[in-house]
Amino acid sequence: MEASEPFRRNFFLRKAISALALLLYASSCGFVSAYGESYYYNQGYYYAQAYYYAQGYYYSQGYYQGYYQGSYALTLTQNTTFSQNLYVVGSVGKGSGTFMIDHPLDPKNELLFHSFVESPDVKNIYDGIAVLDGNGNATIPLPDYFLALNKDFRYLASGVSDAMPNLHLAHQVYRQWFIGKPIFAIAGGKPGGIISWQVTGIRKDPLILKNPIITEVEKTDDTLVKKGECIFPPLCAP
Repeated sequence: MEASEPFRRNFFLRKAISALALLLYASSCGFVSAYGESYYYNQGYYYAQAYYYAQGYYYSQGYYQGYYQGSYALTLTQNTTFSQNLYVVGSVGKGSGTFMIDHPLDPKNELLFHSFVESPDVKNIYDGIAVLDGNGNATIPLPDYFLALNKDFRYLASGVSDAMPNLHLAHQVYRQWFIGKPIFAIAGGKPGGIISWQVTGIRKDPLILKNPIITEVEKTDDTLVKKGECIFPPLCAP
């Protein structure tokens, strides 16, 4: 006699739950590769093609998936490579950091590394080139968000190709009322001359104010390593 439709659905449901339980057990015991190559993972109807795998509550939306992905901190003790974008909501602490690209002069045979720019401040850097007007002055526009993001501005300016001993900051950053754009002004240069400029700011956005960077921290039981221990032991040898 042919099995009824409810019986078949219950049968497939039991099989799907059994497959999920086996997967969770194998993952916890370190047997993921053995399970990943098994009949039920690669070819089996109940795991690879079954209705409850693709759409079912127990795998796609269930408690166990959220629990195993979201409940534990992750510590990596070996080199790890991400082949896609990585986004971190929070802060990143590191011993060193670089960008790594194919070398522009020999991309097939060499890599090029540059270190990150480091600072005890949460510093933003803006720079550019400007042409002075007939009076030796220049007004430098900055991004619309500049004043909302930054405080404690610092300035640099120098002539390009020409000495400009009287070059100076004529006005600090302010929001020009008739265009609403943050600007600062440079004066005292050679009329029609070219200058290189830089302005920096310290972040003041709500995220950094709530989570400030503390530059010097006493080691405790709650830090990455405890007092008396070193992140890089060879560097701590007496």
